Amino acid sequence: MKTLRTISASLLGMLLLFLCSACEEESIVNFNSDTTVPRDLSLIITMDESVKGKVRISPTATAANRFEILFGDVEGETPTEVAVGGTVEHIYEEGVYLVQLVATGVSGETSTTSAVVEMSFDPVANFEASHSFNAENPMEITVTASADNATLFEVTFGDDASADPVSFMPGESVTYTYAAEGDYTVSVTAIGCDPVRPLIEIPVTVIVPTDPILLPIDFELDTSAYVFGSFGNAGAGVVANPDMNGNPSAQVGEFNKPVGAETWAGTSILLSEPIDFSSEQLFRMKIWSPVAGATFLMKIENADDNNIALEIPVTNTVTNGWEELTFDFSAIDQSQVYQRIVLFFNFDVAGDGSIFYFDDITQGDDVAAEISFPLDFEQAPGAYPFMPFGDPVSAAVEVVANPDMSGNSSAQVGQFTKPSGSPTWAGFTVLLDDPIDFSTTQTFSMRVWSPKVGAQVLFKFENADDNSIFDELPATTTVANQWETLTWDFSGRDLSAVYQRLALFFDFGVDGDDSVYYFDDIDQGEGGGNDPIIAFPLDFEQMADAYPFAPFGAPVEAGIAVIANPDMNGNSSAQVAEFTKPSGAPTWAGVSILMDDPIDFSTTQTFSMRVWSPKVGAQVLFKIENADDNTLFDELPATTTVANQWEILTWDFSGRDLSATFQRLALFFDFGVDGDDSIYYFDDVSR
Repeated sequence: MKTLRTISASLLGMLLLFLCSACEEESIVNFNSDTTVPRDLSLIITMDESVKGKVRISPTATAANRFEILFGDVEGETPTEVAVGGTVEHIYEEGVYLVQLVATGVSGETSTTSAVVEMSFDPVANFEASHSFNAENPMEITVTASADNATLFEVTFGDDASADPVSFMPGESVTYTYAAEGDYTVSVTAIGCDPVRPLIEIPVTVIVPTDPILLPIDFELDTSAYVFGSFGNAGAGVVANPDMNGNPSAQVGEFNKPVGAETWAGTSILLSEPIDFSSEQLFRMKIWSPVAGATFLMKIENADDNNIALEIPVTNTVTNGWEELTFDFSAIDQSQVYQRIVLFFNFDVAGDGSIFYFDDITQGDDVAAEISFPLDFEQAPGAYPFMPFGDPVSAAVEVVANPDMSGNSSAQVGQFTKPSGSPTWAGFTVLLDDPIDFSTTQTFSMRVWSPKVGAQVLFKFENADDNSIFDELPATTTVANQWETLTWDFSGRDLSAVYQRLALFFDFGVDGDDSVYYFDDIDQGEGGGNDPIIAFPLDFEQMADAYPFAPFGAPVEAGIAVIANPDMNGNSSAQVAEFTKPSGAPTWAGVSILMDDPIDFSTTQTFSMRVWSPKVGAQVLFKIENADDNTLFDELPATTTVANQWEILTWDFSGRDLSATFQRLALFFDFGVDGDDSIYYFDDVSR
């Protein structure tokens, strides 16, 4: 049985049964003169699901000797008498009724109250359920639900199969705190008069972020690291960037202001440390809005008292595109401590289903890129001090989203346009932060995407103050419309001068013809990029071809590569590792990678990894080895539970003998099964 509490006669739109304990009591005597007058009247109405429309009504009151009930569905009905502590049953047709209760005291005094009952047999419809996590306590979840013809919801949180469901009414919410991190299924059931009870299951991942949230906020950490405190019936999260034109970031914040959201709906982010306003009071944020002329409000708050705050409104000017807004907090009271950033989108306008995106919340008027080798162009696109030259029609150079990730998975690259009318020597320069150090190597490399074969790319060094002091070397493209790495070797040349400026010329010696060239990873050395740090977490966001993988499994060896993420649903990383277990590969085929340093087990013995498997039940063996002696090892299995989607697997080495030095990691996919050409993806190998 389900006990349903009504609220008031004014809420007739809420279906099924409602008890109004707040209704005004009436009496035929003066309440102040006799304590025997019945008071505190209430009706407890319970639905009997065995018979359609059947209810049980239990009246209660203080100082009552007996009760009479009028069910309200028959004209001129005779009151039904109910003893104290008793219950009466009644069957209603569909409709709205006023139930009246008369309570009689020991001396014959009476008091009355009433409750509205609406009986609807329509099935539950338009059922929706949602959840949000507490910004201050990521273990705490709040669940809300709505549905037509539902008057009660039940929710279970997936961590205790024996726990009773928690009930809540439409318009209410339920808050619950998990005891441990993990993946859970929140189950919400809608209850109405109809016996069919729809169910919504919501998979949730409960995790305490380990990465600090500090300015600037670029949303490039794992999505679970960002805990939003949304309010006003709106929601926020981190998603893959839906529009890289004007903002090549892989991930951005998303704010959904649905129909019914308050005019003041917004979201907040609690920083890991207080904000330092001593030197910078300007904040900048990139915004993508479906409407121009909207007010975006940024508010800086004290972590414990939101009355200690300052808010600044700014109006946007671009529709369906990225722009950067600046918020001036120079008037803020610097004697206070501020740690929370609160954002309001299209402030003072009710929700209409619009979705906004935001990114790169930065403190300071400008953020300069680090201009030193390697130049990978992954910082703010407008922060690179390019100086194009080549009048009468000057060349153009800028940082853009990578148009071709085949062979180069960088998110951003440089773009050089050599327009018609520009001279043969058109190009650009960039001033480095420090003079070039030739003491270790005199070789330089750069990734180049050229629309033509045989284009000469001239690589030139200049003195920062006197461009007549220089050295230069050419290289020639060998492929068209794809990435390749070109190198320039200055060994044996006179490099005694101080060189701090780099100049680049594309298709040198040929007049401009509107060709567009792309360049990336200008580095000192032959790698065409910076060597990655091989340490936990392994997120594969550095140079795709620079991870020292060692596949094994002859006679048909497994394949391994770092590629662009083929499925960002559930994992928004730009790059992931791809493992292929071909037909003919043995059951134990896999891949290993040598870490830069031995694994430190002093703080944790647990490992986790995102895995995308084409099959359920594939065993993934996680093995740690000594770098010099692979007979010194430990290993643990985990099994995939979903197919064709991302999940997180964990391996807990707690309580095992980890006294040996382990520096190599080996991974086996579908261990114990012969190769069948299956492809697996993995990412974020962490502790």
